[in-house]
Amino acid sequence: AGELPQKSRHVEAARNSEILRSLKPGLVLLGGQVDPEVVPKWEEAEVSPRLLALALGAAPPGHRVFAEEPSPTLCYMLTGGTTGSSKCVEVRHEMALHEVTPSLGPEDRVLQHTAVLWAASALGQVDIALAFGATLCICDSLDQETITEHRATVLGTVPSALESLEPKAVPSVRAVFTWGEAMSKVLAKRWRSAELQVLELLISTEYWLCLFCEGEASIQGRSIYRAVAGADVAVLTSWEVPQLKSDPGFSGELCLRGPMVTAGYRGHVGSNLLPAPDGGPPFFRTNDLVSLVGRCPWGQLRLEFRGRSDQLVKVAGQFVDLSEAEARMAAALRPAAAASNGELSEVVILPAPASVGPSSGVAPAAHAFVSASSGELRSSEASRFLSLARSLLPRGAALHLLTGQMPK
Repeated sequence: AGELPQKSRHVEAARNSEILRSLKPGLVLLGGQVDPEVVPKWEEAEVSPRLLALALGAAPPGHRVFAEEPSPTLCYMLTGGTTGSSKCVEVRHEMALHEVTPSLGPEDRVLQHTAVLWAASALGQVDIALAFGATLCICDSLDQETITEHRATVLGTVPSALESLEPKAVPSVRAVFTWGEAMSKVLAKRWRSAELQVLELLISTEYWLCLFCEGEASIQGRSIYRAVAGADVAVLTSWEVPQLKSDPGFSGELCLRGPMVTAGYRGHVGSNLLPAPDGGPPFFRTNDLVSLVGRCPWGQLRLEFRGRSDQLVKVAGQFVDLSEAEARMAAALRPAAAASNGELSEVVILPAPASVGPSSGVAPAAHAFVSASSGELRSSEASRFLSLARSLLPRGAALHLLTGQMPK
């Protein structure tokens, strides 16, 4: 957290306060480089001194530090910090144990480079190694020198982190797992042409290994994912009267259940869970939109990822709330337009259609449309207005300035 930019530290402070509020831990370990700004106030968390004493080993006679019964819970992870709505996810042992691939073994070396601030990614890298008895190489960066030094054979990371690497420069690598954001056609072709196994995973803190893509894409260029064995996939086709469908041809919100899916959020009983029509365990609603396009020869569903069902888009592994960005841009641009003898009509930011990116590179994550009268465009303040608009633009978004009414 000490390495976070100044504007992101209030987000991390809020996340840490939520951890103390919801979990009430008895012991908190802090790294030596943690900035004081992100450390929450202990008195607000109502942490029990007795629990703290137990955690430190000063247990009074007759007290047990560990639970007498085994717990299905492996750990808790906080998610949604970048969206302003943090939730505490219950991660169970079976989620970590559900790893399926035939090609990894003890001879492999998995690079663990992600900071624990991104808990799901960090633990995912650890889990890949633990699942197959491979060597875990802990480091603090993902670059050619680090990969070569550790002779890493397996990388797990967001696609944007692979942009600066050349597959031929890291010959020890034979398998790459990506997650967190879409992989462009250009980047995927570069890594797959080196005869590497590249698996694009559709995962989150709430659901682990369940859907993967090996490069198959639809006519529109969207990734086609396959479900692993044990993953039950369905789509919610109606929100007013919930209807779950699991047959090819249906589109809707992706819903999942299985050993790799969380049992829910701590303190939010039933949140994002949908009763199953077969009377079995409930399905988890992911907020992702998909189309069921067919089945594999062994019966597992194939699906096309079509984007989010809300106004969140992911850029460099972090969610950006487009509705919040809209409001922020409109509030700042309206007085700027008035000062230029113009008038701001509307600001609309839309997520880009889900795809693996155009042939020329990575597609914008979103498109921002600013509709204004032409007054400020003819004034001496035009360049200042445009500069302000660009500075407020979410990272990875394209800016479109319209001089007429916004098309509907």
